[in-house]
Amino acid sequence: MRNRKIDWPACFRLIPSRFPPVQLYEGVSAPEDWDAVKRIEELTNPRLRLGALLPEDEGKVDQSWLVAPFAYPDPEPSVISDGSFGYSIVAESLHSALLLAISRREIFLRRTAEAPTRLVMRVIKVPLKATLQDLTHLDRDDPSLRSLVANARTAKSHGVLVRGPRGKDDPLAVVLRPTAFVQPASQTEHYCFLWNGERIHQLFLLPAETKVMVPEDLMSSVTAA
Repeated sequence: MRNRKIDWPACFRLIPSRFPPVQLYEGVSAPEDWDAVKRIEELTNPRLRLGALLPEDEGKVDQSWLVAPFAYPDPEPSVISDGSFGYSIVAESLHSALLLAISRREIFLRRTAEAPTRLVMRVIKVPLKATLQDLTHLDRDDPSLRSLVANARTAKSHGVLVRGPRGKDDPLAVVLRPTAFVQPASQTEHYCFLWNGERIHQLFLLPAETKVMVPEDLMSSVTAA
């Protein structure tokens, strides 16, 4: 195993986007009270509570986009984690970020037997600068991957590199500490995923539906727009 110094001017991940955004207490309180109820909310907000991050990282990252994956860990075990800690998976290329988002959305939609629908996903873009352990020699389903990631977290590593959907030359970074990111993160494009009841078979860049793509094209294309 070797370490690699990573300095990506940008990395990408996609998150669901729902509009219009509504404040938690907007429907039950007057506008003049929103500042007060926001302070009450912050008392129990995992993104703002002490203990959500390592002591070394407390107070150094405040953007919700960056902190949320660590404050709200997915409790379901995966090849990456046993569900006891949070992490953020980002891709060096938008292609791999799209493929990863498609795969994860498909797993969720199949479990809920969702009828054909459309999903709007927003792209989050942020620089990444950290020393990461290189695990790209392993297959993504290698059973040893979970324990290696757990060891990296125990050692307070900023994360590891794993093979991306398009191979080890287009890796994913499993970020274990949000201080690996260089703030601020920004929101860029929005994509619409088309779910046909079995799989996400098409996607396109919003707002225009002029160039519809299929996921298979992302494996070899140069641009994702």
